[in-house]
Amino acid sequence: KKFGDMRSHSIGYSIRHSISMPAMRNSPTFKSFEERVETTVTSLKTKVGGANHGGGSFEEVLSSTAHASAQSSGGGSRRAE
Repeated sequence: KKFGDMRSHSIGYSIRHSISMPAMRNSPTFKSFEERVETTVTSLKTKVGGANHGGGSFEEVLSSTAHASAQSSGGGSRRAE
């Protein structure tokens, strides 16, 4: 009997939770958070992509990052033997 009670409780919770989601998405707090995330993503894309604002494939970004990293390490690479 307790398992049945738990199951009906979780279904009720799930329905209430689903109903409240649209209201939360329209709240000023959620909108503000959404804008901050959007700004952060744009900022990161700009930093990762450099002057290339057109996006670029993952391979291009990875290659660009590796090249920049190699330049900033002084050009000479030392390996521990």
